[in-house]
Amino acid sequence: TRSYKKTSLWVKRLYAFWPTLYLLVMLKTINIDLMYQGPIDAPPPQVGNLYANACSADTTTIDHWRDLWLKQYAENKLTVGSYGDNSVGQLYGINRHKPVIILGSGPSLRDALPALKSNAALDHPLLTVSCLHNFGLFEDEGVHADYYVSIDAGSIVLKDIGEGRQKTMEDYWEASKGKKLIASPMSDVDLIKNWRGDLYFINSLLPDFGLRDELAKIERFAHYVSCGGNALGACFYIAKAVMGSNPIIFVGADFCFDYDNTFHSYKTHYDDLGQYMIWPDCYGLPRKTWGSYLNFKYWFDHISMTVPGLYINCSGGILGAYREGNLKHFLYMSLEQALNMYSISEVVQLEIRDGPNGVLKEKKDLKLKELFSNPQFESDLVLF
Repeated sequence: TRSYKKTSLWVKRLYAFWPTLYLLVMLKTINIDLMYQGPIDAPPPQVGNLYANACSADTTTIDHWRDLWLKQYAENKLTVGSYGDNSVGQLYGINRHKPVIILGSGPSLRDALPALKSNAALDHPLLTVSCLHNFGLFEDEGVHADYYVSIDAGSIVLKDIGEGRQKTMEDYWEASKGKKLIASPMSDVDLIKNWRGDLYFINSLLPDFGLRDELAKIERFAHYVSCGGNALGACFYIAKAVMGSNPIIFVGADFCFDYDNTFHSYKTHYDDLGQYMIWPDCYGLPRKTWGSYLNFKYWFDHISMTVPGLYINCSGGILGAYREGNLKHFLYMSLEQALNMYSISEVVQLEIRDGPNGVLKEKKDLKLKELFSNPQFESDLVLF
């Protein structure tokens, strides 16, 4: 009887902790080669209107931020003078008909850092436009975007730059010398005051006519961005509509947590999951995301289907992904693969082989300018 009671108690305790024990038993680490899902023509009907989904929180957002937007729009004008004199319009057409890399701050960004460094080393690197969130990471990693973009009015943008990084905020403000920032006139005033590099402005076309009129009384500034409510959307609009870029290469555009529940490429306070939902990524694997970020993804999916252009997804998150497959309007590949299409016109890998079995003797990079600047080049070769 005693033995039975003890066993019974042990079983009850085991049962109480069974979910935890089950997870511990089932956890498994494996290495697999991920494969992209097959293409689909459009999202499934049950998703509904993508653009309407993306805009579903507009009224709540405006009601929450209205007073701060007005206040900071007026205060920043005192700092910079005229928004129009510092407009993003000055950048119109600077990258027309050329590729651009737009950089979000999703967890896949860490995997793209080597390729971004390779791009920077080219004689003619692809233009890069990044969310400001990445500034601290890039400074620490020795990667520098050509333009940074910020549309957030909250002071959180200041924390985002330095959170989890290696230096002080003063170090990063000092590092902004010589860098280019495109910001909203409604940005946090400390961002505008502390940025020490070039500063351009772009306005938001808010779906509230009364608020637009109040802002126009301070200064009418009609160079607007359509962004889907997120900074990467602003990067996209600036790169596409203002600078004239095509194709658009998406990096760090995950819009979801990584498999280990990290939200960025390094540890931040955003790693607190809170209330989340599950959505398949472009490999068909379940990922956790927030409703707001799912709406951001819907906006980009809508844009890919309605705005002519070539769009390359080098992120690996939920952009373009549905349970039924991946939208055919994106090409899916790594950033290294995407850059190969451009770097091949500058650098190729030369292999020297010998003997009937083609034994590799030497492998080295060949800069094509060395070949084509010398009609008596030492080797007889063609590229393909």
